[in-house]
Amino acid sequence: MAAQRLSAGAAVRQAILADVLNPKSALFFLAFLPQFVRAENGPVWLQLSVLGTLFVVMGLLRTVIVAISAGTVGGFFASQPGCVALARQGGWRGL
Repeated sequence: MAAQRLSAGAAVRQAILADVLNPKSALFFLAFLPQFVRAENGPVWLQLSVLGTLFVVMGLLRTVIVAISAGTVGGFFASQPGCVALARQGGWRGL
């Protein structure tokens, strides 16, 4: 079965939907972030917002780095005739 090719916009929408509906993210925020919040350091909601924003930005940077790296590596392998022939034969299934 061939994979369906998505446009960039559709891929971004699908990724955002998957992230929003992922209960692990909410559990992480509820279980992990409160230990770094101190009432004497200011409004709790503001501290949680800053920590949550930092978490999202770091995740976004990681995802962008992985995507760019994967595109670069994929482009390299696509330019190698041996890799293209192996992929057309079914990949590395026997290993």
